[in-house]
Amino acid sequence: MMASMGAMSKPFPAIVSFDIDDTLIDFSAMLSGALSAVARQLEARSGQRISVSRLQEARNGVASEIDFADAHFEVIRRESFRRVLAEIGSDGDAGDLWQVWQTYRASNYPLYPDVIPALQWLQSSGMKIVAASNGNTDLRNSSIFPFFDALYYSEALGSRKPAIDFFHGVARGMGVRPAEILHIGDSFREDFQGADAAGMRAVWLNRSRTASVDGTLTIFSLNEIAGVLVD
Repeated sequence: MMASMGAMSKPFPAIVSFDIDDTLIDFSAMLSGALSAVARQLEARSGQRISVSRLQEARNGVASEIDFADAHFEVIRRESFRRVLAEIGSDGDAGDLWQVWQTYRASNYPLYPDVIPALQWLQSSGMKIVAASNGNTDLRNSSIFPFFDALYYSEALGSRKPAIDFFHGVARGMGVRPAEILHIGDSFREDFQGADAAGMRAVWLNRSRTASVDGTLTIFSLNEIAGVLVD
C-alpha cells in the first residue's frame, strides 16, 4: 500500500486502463538491454563490434521507408538486423539475432518503482485493470500480468492511439461505455488527447515533469493515482 493512497470513498470509474511502454515499463532500459544482447551475438558471429545506436538507427531507417510504413514490428526489426549483417559483410539470415532479441524481451521487464504498489492498490480497491498499447511489449510473461483483466494492442484492434476507434475498441472489449474507463499514459497526444476525445476520463502521466498543459489532468507518478480516482 502506498502512504499517499488513502481509502477510496467513491471510485469512478470502475476500470483503469494503462499504456505500457514508458508508463509501466521503462522502455528505454528494455530497448538498450535487448539491443546490447543482439550486439553481443553479432560480435560473437562476425568478430565485429556493433554499437547499440547503430542497430537502432537501422531499425528507424527501415521504419521510415514507405514499403515498411504499415509493417508488423517483427518484419521491421528483422529487416534492420538483416541490413546490419549485410553492411558488415556477414553471410546468412538474421534469425539468430531475432531469437536473441525475442528471448531478452520475453524475460526482462524493467518496471518503474511505483508500478507494483499502484497495481496492488487498484486491485485491492476492486478496480478492473487493463493495458492498452500501440506497442508489442507482451505482458503475459511479466510479473505484473496477474493484475490485468485484459490486454489490448493496436495490431489486434486495427487502429492506433490516438484514434478514437482504438479507445472505443477497448471499451467494447470490456463491455462498458468509454466514460466508465480512466486511461493513464505517458504520451500527451496519444494517451491523454486520444482517450479524452474518445470520451474516457484521461490522465497524463508526466514522468519527465515537462511543462504542464492547461486543462490537463496530470500526475507525475503512479503514487498519485488515488487522487484522480475519487469522484
